[in-house]
Amino acid sequence: MKGWSKPLLSFQDTGDYACTAVCPCVTMGNIGRILTDMDGHSDMCTAATAGISLIVDIPCFFFLRSSRDRIQENYYFDGTQKREESDEWDPSQSSYDWWPLDWCKFYTCAALESCCSQICIGPNVKGGSFPMAFTCMAASIYPLCICPLSCLLRKLTMENLNIDSESLMTTCAVSTCCIPCSLVQMREELQSSSNYDDAQVNSMY
Repeated sequence: MKGWSKPLLSFQDTGDYACTAVCPCVTMGNIGRILTDMDGHSDMCTAATAGISLIVDIPCFFFLRSSRDRIQENYYFDGTQKREESDEWDPSQSSYDWWPLDWCKFYTCAALESCCSQICIGPNVKGGSFPMAFTCMAASIYPLCICPLSCLLRKLTMENLNIDSESLMTTCAVSTCCIPCSLVQMREELQSSSNYDDAQVNSMY
């Protein structure tokens, strides 16, 4: 049985893991380019995938900020401090329709303003006032977008490299729980394999 030659977790690749966690679409684009045997490197494609990654990252940023504000309001602030912060806009006190689409649209706009307020753009929105359901929905956007693609790419990589030492359940678990590590492992494995194939071809001349 053929397995992975590159480890799933390596401390020397910590920087790559961090970059992949922030911009996963860039690494997935590189993996897809190698799998489809596309030559060359497009800066426009890299910029586009980085932009898509940042768009997917915004809900995660909102979730972290909202969770932090909720913890602070519930466990660290007393009543006096809450009254002093009453000048902030509280989205839960604003009027909106209760239709699901209007509800999502209202809180999505409020969430964008909440993120922008971190860089002094727009009103200061109280992150802890958002409904827990909306906060959890925002947090689920990143894994719902990245996990299926990561799992598919890992399966295609295994087929391309004839790796048969990993079960489908393991592939799904790794692609879901260790997204950055899995993507970096796939990219390095494919790059190593392609370099090895090129060296074999060149040695024949």
